[in-house]
Amino acid sequence: MTSTITAGRVMTGATAPAALSVAVAEEFLLLDPVSGRNAAPRERVVTGWCADLRRVRTGLGGLREDAAESAEASGARLVAIGATPIGEAGPAGTVCGLHVSVEAPDREIAAQVPGHLRVWLPVIRALAVNSPLFGGADTGHSSWRSVQTRHGSGVTTDQRVVTVGVADACTDLDDAVLVTALIRAAVATAVSDILDRRPAPELPDEAVAAAHRGAARDGLAGELLDLRLERARPAWELVDEFFATVSPALLFSGDLDLVVGGLARLRHTGDGAARQRRILTGTGDVRAVLAALAAWTRTF
Repeated sequence: MTSTITAGRVMTGATAPAALSVAVAEEFLLLDPVSGRNAAPRERVVTGWCADLRRVRTGLGGLREDAAESAEASGARLVAIGATPIGEAGPAGTVCGLHVSVEAPDREIAAQVPGHLRVWLPVIRALAVNSPLFGGADTGHSSWRSVQTRHGSGVTTDQRVVTVGVADACTDLDDAVLVTALIRAAVATAVSDILDRRPAPELPDEAVAAAHRGAARDGLAGELLDLRLERARPAWELVDEFFATVSPALLFSGDLDLVVGGLARLRHTGDGAARQRRILTGTGDVRAVLAALAAWTRTF
């Protein structure tokens, strides 16, 4: 029998969080290369189901390249960003997300997973903030997409599939893979808790909404609301605790090193919104930000 021991917790082979199959959908903006305004409806690409995140990365990279070439042929620029940065023809801005679907063992377990994920969803949102711009200016929010969509629960279930959609579209492909790995591990950990009859934490809706608002505003740069302690704490402290919680699942699926490296990179570079703001501060030109994002979108 296989067992995994992390931070005093033992998971047997019967309940250990095995490498659940995952599928990823990414949404992109098609922007006018001169004005930076939305040039067409958003583009969406979807991977097939697989258990190996190396295949997910390769699949997403190929889909991004194909979509970028198609956009260029039509005179547009493919950009992975969470929300309309400058403007578009309609009154409302277009939003783009990263949607990670994970197969649970059965539909009854899948239906219980969202309750177990609620405590960590604001942390996942903070890790993937990537839409600070709207109307050509900094909104003061790291995820303007979250503001436009009013946060929402971020999780849906259909039969045995759990889909998490709190993340902005990630410009950097490695960010997308990192978030995918963490979401899959969080679902796998929830499945293990359900099988071991550990109850989901009871969280006030108002506190959950406040935690999501704070994550959308500050990303990793400030504090996040710890829903267990009901107080604000440095964002990276909560990221570290989230990582510790899902590390048995990451170890079991073979994704531990990938996530350790990805989180170290995020500590060094900052989240997607922070990277955009550095370019905007250095150039004073939103279009320079979008040009850099377009190049990063197809780099893999």
